[in-house]
Amino acid sequence: MGVVLRIQSNGVRAATINGEYGEAVTLGESILAQAGVVSDLKNGTTHGRSPGGLVWQVTVDDYQAVENVQFSSTVPLKSVRVQVAWKRNDESRLFDLWTLKPASLR
Repeated sequence: MGVVLRIQSNGVRAATINGEYGEAVTLGESILAQAGVVSDLKNGTTHGRSPGGLVWQVTVDDYQAVENVQFSSTVPLKSVRVQVAWKRNDESRLFDLWTLKPASLR
């Protein structure tokens, strides 16, 4: 009986963690999709908190090409990083997204 309860408890814990992770992914992807569309991309950091308690941060910087990498663009690019963080049982968790976007879509 104890083994069955432990298996069920582990399953509930995994489902909770997966649910939190899924919420973080959805929030991060949504914020990333809006960056540069809702408003111009300006260098700097913004942050906030979702109604569900997830803490997010967006960092925008001018993109600097890495040495020895063959990459060229006809438009200036911005590096956009979105981080979503939350705590579970005093353990910090973080979901991190990064992409390049045109400096201006307008």
